[in-house]
Amino acid sequence: MVRKEKELQMAFSEKERAETLLSNLEKLKEEGTIDETQYESMKSQYTEMLNSANTEIEQIKNEISREIESEQRDLGVYKQELSNLEVRFKVGELGAEEYRKAEQKTRSKIDKIESKLSELNKLYEAKSAADVGGVTGVEMKREVKVGYKPSAGGMTISDIFSRSFEIYKENPVIIVPSLIPIAWAIIATFTILAGVYGAIAGGFLYGDFEELFTTLIIGIGVFVTVFIILLILAEGMTIVMVRDAFEGGGAGLSSAWESTKGKIGALLIASLLVAVILFLGYACLIIPGLILTFLLYFVAQAIMIDDEGAVGSLKASYRFVRSNLGDSVIIILISIAIAFILSIIPIIGDILMLLAMPFLISLATLLYIDRR
Repeated sequence: MVRKEKELQMAFSEKERAETLLSNLEKLKEEGTIDETQYESMKSQYTEMLNSANTEIEQIKNEISREIESEQRDLGVYKQELSNLEVRFKVGELGAEEYRKAEQKTRSKIDKIESKLSELNKLYEAKSAADVGGVTGVEMKREVKVGYKPSAGGMTISDIFSRSFEIYKENPVIIVPSLIPIAWAIIATFTILAGVYGAIAGGFLYGDFEELFTTLIIGIGVFVTVFIILLILAEGMTIVMVRDAFEGGGAGLSSAWESTKGKIGALLIASLLVAVILFLGYACLIIPGLILTFLLYFVAQAIMIDDEGAVGSLKASYRFVRSNLGDSVIIILISIAIAFILSIIPIIGDILMLLAMPFLISLATLLYIDRR
């Protein structure tokens, strides 16, 4: 919010400065104190400055508009949740104390979103620098720390790591979405093993190995497909929970699912597109695949946070990485390193990797929120 306000303030200030310079230039021309060549050259320069500022304002307001739409959807979800709580209390499903606590928590979220929407609408309706803090002639400077480029939002890479750890520590429920595909894998593995035993036993009894193993292969295909879908949904839910916790609303499974279920199609189609693109990339001597892996790393964040569609999310991830190349590479490389190190630890490596998944998703999500 603060970042967008500062960006608008700077853009409006630049616009108004360009308009003033053009006005002064016209006066000088009328007075005859500059020649035609000087006039045309400086007019072209100031006009370009004005057009650039107008474009920047339009882009910022488009971002604000998307954020308003996202917040309005979330507001609708929480209002429906509040209505459902009332019905559940009236029919006797919830006790008075349980209802009171749940209602208070939900109303708090609604109040926060409404307050944020009010600020966002104010920014969206801004017509001049005066509406966003006044004209400023001071450029927004970014302090460089330990080789990292802080964002306009103010978080360094170190801040992102610290905040991700705090969010995870304060909201351990964030790990639940990651547990769902694991639980499915365990259940499906035992089912498949039982199927293998049955196929072998049935083959010996009836001599029909081919049909039994065909069924088994189909079962394995179904297991893998469902597992991948659950992983994709788990990532989407985790991103929403990290965002909610970062914004102070707390991470909730119910609200995360409500936000995710409407984007299942976009998540699945985008994941399929990414898989195909990466396959083709790695087939082309590996290097293109590595580059594409980095460029498409934030596809899920674009869908869950900015409500991009399947194709739009690929473009958004590309633009984001291109605009924040240094920080993106740092976060991605560190995440890959953490995942690799944990995966090779004997016995407990898989468990540690499971525990680390929400943290790794949080790193990418907070970077995306802060830099976009």
